[in-house]
Parts: sequence; C-alpha cells; structure tokens
Amino acid sequence: MERMNRLAELRESVVSALAHDGFEEYKREVARCGHDRAPAGGVWQGLNSKTGAIASAIWVRADTPLVFIDIDGETVRGDA
Repeated sequence: MERMNRLAELRESVVSALAHDGFEEYKREVARCGHDRAPAGGVWQGLNSKTGAIASAIWVRADTPLVFIDIDGETVRGDA
C-alpha cells in the first residue's frame, strides 16, 4: 500500500505543478487491472487556454512509480 501512496503523491504533485502553470484538466482516466482492481496507472491531460498548449501526464504503478510528462509535444525530462 505504501507504493500506491507514493504514486498518488507523485501524481498529485505533477498535476498541481501543471495547474499552477495555467493548465486546466480536460481529461483524466485511470487504468485498473487484476483482481484487486487497484489503479495500475492513468493519464491526465490539461489545456492552457491562454497559450493553447496541451500537457499530458501518464503515470504507471511499478516498484518505483513512473510519471511521463509531455507539454505541447516536448517530453519533460528529469535531467533537464
């Protein structure tokens, strides 16, 4: 259960940061699999109505939770 808490915190941080930069949610989906029906990952998409930019965040449940972020076709990398 600790892993799910970390994943939820990571997802919330990413969505919060994007919202702070002017992105408003227009789509959110959660993928569930297995018998426990726990979230296995999902996607969040937002639109910045001032700039027209679209941001996407995809998260995956794993031993180390992963989040992939793309803003207007440019991948956001952790080492950038």
